[in-house]
Amino acid sequence: MNFTVQYRATSGYFCDIKADTFAQATTMLEGIQLGCSHLLELEQVEHTDTQLQHLAETLWNREHPLNETMLVSDLLSFDPFNSFCFRWDDVDNLYPDPSNWSLEECIEYLCIEHDITDPVHATSLADWKESVVDHASPAEPLEWWAVSEWFATKLKDKGECILDNDYGIWWGRTCSGQAVSMDGVIQDIAVATLPVTYGDSNTQGNTQA
Repeated sequence: MNFTVQYRATSGYFCDIKADTFAQATTMLEGIQLGCSHLLELEQVEHTDTQLQHLAETLWNREHPLNETMLVSDLLSFDPFNSFCFRWDDVDNLYPDPSNWSLEECIEYLCIEHDITDPVHATSLADWKESVVDHASPAEPLEWWAVSEWFATKLKDKGECILDNDYGIWWGRTCSGQAVSMDGVIQDIAVATLPVTYGDSNTQGNTQA
């Protein structure tokens, strides 16, 4: 399969790098970016659902997380008396942090997600944020995946549950029953970190204008 990585120069012209594999195309692009400071970041394009899933699957296969749900769940079940450093208090993003939220985000969390239609004394943004904290419920990870430090950082920045201790780093996935490539958070990270690619396969589509 032939892959093409598309980037945009400061002149506005689109340029293509053609290679036999995705890895070769990415390596060639990285070399060009290091040697030519005048090149801009990859062109942002509108992705179809199929392309988003393909990018997410590419990222997932590159990172190759391991499903250790049973192990981590069992160790956390002994909290707070276990001696293995597996404690719920050490899970980042277990509760929402509304400190940087907008009024719309607070309303969505309280009124739409938790059906709280009349938060007490919520007359200002600060009041709404306080109400979020008061009504916050912990996330419920259904799966635990061992991930790299890089991937954990990206997931944590997206508000995902991360458990980091002396034994490893795990992502607490709060949904289950569907392919990980369909998770919006994985698609967002993939779009932000992987080059725009297209190939001959109909499953990828063609992002070239």
